[in-house]
Amino acid sequence: MAIDINRKLRAINARLDKIAIVQLREEVARLHERVEQIERELYWAEQSLEMWRDVIESEHTYENFGLTQSGHIVALQQ
Repeated sequence: MAIDINRKLRAINARLDKIAIVQLREEVARLHERVEQIERELYWAEQSLEMWRDVIESEHTYENFGLTQSGHIVALQQ
C-alpha cells in the first residue's frame, strides 16, 4: 500500500511539473513580447530625443522650421 501511495505521489508530482513548465513557457513568451515592445518604444523615444536635440541646437541659427513627410522637424534657412 505504501508503494501505491508513493507511485501516485510521483505521478501527481510529474503532472504538476508539466503544468508548471507550461505556465513558465507562457510567462517567458509574454515577457519576451513585453521586452520587444519596450525596445520599440525606447527606439522611438531615442529618435524623438535626437530630433529635438537637433532642433534646439539649430534654434539659434534658423528661424523657420518645417515638417518632413516622415514626421521629422527640420530647420529651414531663409
